[in-house]
Amino acid sequence: MNIGVSANANEYSHFGKRWGEKTYEKLAGFGFTHIDFSSLGDFSAPTMTLPEEDAKALVLYEKELAERSGMVLHQAHAPVIAQGDPYTDEQRTKLMEGIKRCTRLCGAADIRFLVVHPLMVNGWSDRGCEIAKDTFEQNVTLLTELAEYAKDYNLTICYENMPCIGFSISHPHEVAEVVRRVNHPNLGMCFDTGHTMAFRCGKEIGEQIKEVGDLIKVLHVHDTYGNADQHNLPGIGCTDWKAVRDALHEIGYKGVFSLELNRIHDFSAELFDEIYRITYKMADEIINK
Repeated sequence: MNIGVSANANEYSHFGKRWGEKTYEKLAGFGFTHIDFSSLGDFSAPTMTLPEEDAKALVLYEKELAERSGMVLHQAHAPVIAQGDPYTDEQRTKLMEGIKRCTRLCGAADIRFLVVHPLMVNGWSDRGCEIAKDTFEQNVTLLTELAEYAKDYNLTICYENMPCIGFSISHPHEVAEVVRRVNHPNLGMCFDTGHTMAFRCGKEIGEQIKEVGDLIKVLHVHDTYGNADQHNLPGIGCTDWKAVRDALHEIGYKGVFSLELNRIHDFSAELFDEIYRITYKMADEIINK
């Protein structure tokens, strides 16, 4: 199983500020092979604020830098609107247009997977409420539209489980229910280990992986102590990584073990390098040893 990491080289990112155009060269030197272009859909990032042709040129340059170092731009993240209030028509339009723009950028750069959060059309506190049925149906409708759009760009939309205790489409089995209802070849799941552990649904993580099985197309890998979405290094938390590894092998997962970490940029340049060197070794030990 290949090991990836969330990163990009432009000045918007912490990596770009530290390593600039050497970002992919540095990460490849530690052993990483695949990149999650996680900031692609950030509404304040240049990929979203520049004219689309300029944004496309930026992403293609990132692809060129990655390929020079033998790395693959493997997945990216779509924009998100998460709030307590229901979406306005303007917000819904903005979000759908943003996701479709990311779809086109992924198509231009041969990025094969785009991660999309469940759409909180009725706010983030609808669990147990009658409105949750509407949230489900609207997500089915909007994801059907996005998956059909992605088909023309050889892209798979990957619907991600969330760490939101009050939102009705958060746990992996809830996300899987929507994916199965849509039943489109260009729609799968992003299984997020930290989100799964942050607010557990009474099942251990390996069991949850096996429950959704081959719907999983990409991973977001990070750890937590189980009471928040912390994005810690694997091992800095309560995740049973042996159960994760065994479950991924059991379902025949052949994708990338892709790390999505946080707060590391707060450390000095020397520690920044060392943390990513060690993190690769930790991930390799989890999945291969």
